[in-house]
Amino acid sequence: TASLGSDSPRMMRAAGAPITRTVLPFLLILAIVVATRAPYLGDPAPGFDEQLYNLIGQQMLHGALPYVDLWDRKPIGLFLIFALSARLGDLTGLGVVMGYQVMAMLFTLGGAWLTFALAAREARLSAALIAGAAYPPLMGYLGSFAGQSEAFYVPLMLAMLTLVEAGRRKQLARDAVLPFGAAMLVGGLALQIKYTVAPQCAFLGLAAIWHLHSKGIVRPQLVGIALAFGLLGLLPTLLAAFAYAVAGHWDEFLFANFISIFGRASPGHKFPIQLLPFFAILAVPAMMGAAALAIERKRPSPTYLLRAGWAASCIAGLFMGSTIYAYYFAALVPAALLMAIPVFGLLGPVAGAVLIAALLFAYNVPARIGFARADRAATGQLARMAAPHVDARHCLYVFDGPSALYRMTGGCLPSRFIYPDHLNNALEQHALGIDTAREVRRILAREPGAIVTANRPVTVPNQHTTALVRQEIARNYLPLTSVAFAGRVLTLHIRKDGIPGNPKR
Repeated sequence: TASLGSDSPRMMRAAGAPITRTVLPFLLILAIVVATRAPYLGDPAPGFDEQLYNLIGQQMLHGALPYVDLWDRKPIGLFLIFALSARLGDLTGLGVVMGYQVMAMLFTLGGAWLTFALAAREARLSAALIAGAAYPPLMGYLGSFAGQSEAFYVPLMLAMLTLVEAGRRKQLARDAVLPFGAAMLVGGLALQIKYTVAPQCAFLGLAAIWHLHSKGIVRPQLVGIALAFGLLGLLPTLLAAFAYAVAGHWDEFLFANFISIFGRASPGHKFPIQLLPFFAILAVPAMMGAAALAIERKRPSPTYLLRAGWAASCIAGLFMGSTIYAYYFAALVPAALLMAIPVFGLLGPVAGAVLIAALLFAYNVPARIGFARADRAATGQLARMAAPHVDARHCLYVFDGPSALYRMTGGCLPSRFIYPDHLNNALEQHALGIDTAREVRRILAREPGAIVTANRPVTVPNQHTTALVRQEIARNYLPLTSVAFAGRVLTLHIRKDGIPGNPKR
């Protein structure tokens, strides 16, 4: 039996492995993935960000170009995922919403299985199963329950870690170069989903270079290999930049991807105190894992130390932006679980089963089904009532509310800044490369057929744009309906005089 702190791994081989070591763990993890994500299948507005990604991905199929026609600062790779999922959703009949949610479910299954497989190399089966089974509910609890970017890039970073560890097990340096190179390319793909993986990519890249150095690669060769690894990691980003430059949109690409974030204001509290419980959910088991090694006086293995360093690089990624939100902690889930393996190893199968059951109970699937059903009904009601009041000239304007309503109503888009947060959030006021008040004036001058607002903001409100919308609604709009949505009240306002060819109702 491999000890928790040693480097004597329990090697799982696909061919001939007992059913209890492969098939049953896979089925259990699959069941948990489905149970934790099924409540949101078909929900057009499960969270804020994925609605925007889905809308942009769908519009890309009709020729829209991110950063140029529709604006956001996420890397192009994320939007390509949603464009692909929208296309597959159309082809399979799932629809553009179910398309990305099923794809995210498959990515989550991959992340959970990789967590299990990595854990199984350091611990007994029951401990590895706890880690793999805990991945889906923890990801969901921290906000990655539908289509957040973490659902897609975290499994890629696990794949990168897996490849780096595979390279480190090679006895000869030349045999390690291929898995290391593949790892750098996978990290580069993750970088094109969210740039906050940069510290992880840098750490794992340095770990690969250090291993080659320890195997006797001399400095001139090592420098060349390091440059090649760096090029592989940057290749997806360089290809994206090249494509935009050739298309004549280099300035838009550069600003959205690398400049705009520095114009985003800081809320004054880099790490909000209310986020400490979310951090503690992951930090406590990770520290308990390290403490278990110390209590048993077991020396941490090189693999465990590598994973500890990777965990630190995951934490570093949290601080790359101007703000930190709860769902950012989803990026730390697998690192925390792998750090906790020593303490999981102290639990027997029964205690492990109780722990997983407790996690699922805390996740509260029945309540989430109810919340998702209520939100679907609310967005459906808003869309149905807004649709008769918008057309190709008089757009719907979601000043604050679900951006999914644009797709659901089928009207025109009032601006390339279709994410409500970009024009209603004070933190974004100087980060878009435009005068936000002027943009809102332009939108309102086109006489939107309907406007959606909320009773209270989610973020620090942009006082200038909020005042403009309130004044315009008071002059020319009437409230048509209000619905409860995600803990707020959304109100649909329609023009007092209706729109041409569609008189007031």
